[in-house]
Amino acid sequence: MYANHILIVDDEQTLVFFLRRGLSEAGLNCRVEGVGSGEEALDKLALEEYQVLVTDLKMPGINGLTVAAAARSLQPAIGIILMTAYGSGEIENEAQKLMIDGYLTKPFQMETLRDLVEGILHAQQHPAQ
Repeated sequence: MYANHILIVDDEQTLVFFLRRGLSEAGLNCRVEGVGSGEEALDKLALEEYQVLVTDLKMPGINGLTVAAAARSLQPAIGIILMTAYGSGEIENEAQKLMIDGYLTKPFQMETLRDLVEGILHAQQHPAQ
């Protein structure tokens, strides 16, 4: 049984595959799921508890900021990482309003994502006193 549950959301299925594999093999004791749309992510978030959400910003239909806002509403303690190839100050401001825990500009190294996830999981398991 895995201690942690991670959801990856991106409309690029190849990226979802590699991120799932990379995080599954990172030794974080995590079950990693992936979906290809914001709509699918909202369905998953309504049914299951996740410790970390990793979502792309720009996707057809529901975008990553909307997914992040819904995730924060449904699961207030969830750690959220936003990925984008279209970084800007405006997007970073929106991410801050939603209390996004991590912000990655594509392309990024798998180690960077792993370190962010590990930091979120550690903070959840050892909250500041």
